Amino acid sequence: MMVSLPRNPVVTLSEFSTLASGAIVLIIFRICCIQNYIQIKEDVEDIVTYQMERILNDPAMEYLIL
Repeated sequence: MMVSLPRNPVVTLSEFSTLASGAIVLIIFRICCIQNYIQIKEDVEDIVTYQMERILNDPAMEYLIL
């Protein structure tokens, strides 16, 4: 998301506050996305590890191991 600044280099306090608020919201949103990604990644790793251990320890599933 690109934010274009006005041509006038003088920004009022209200305009600055609006720009800063938007930037803070964007940062918080990105942090939440990263946290969700990390949680999903860890969950998938746990599921894969559990299934691999299950297959390795179950003689009835040894045909699945190459």
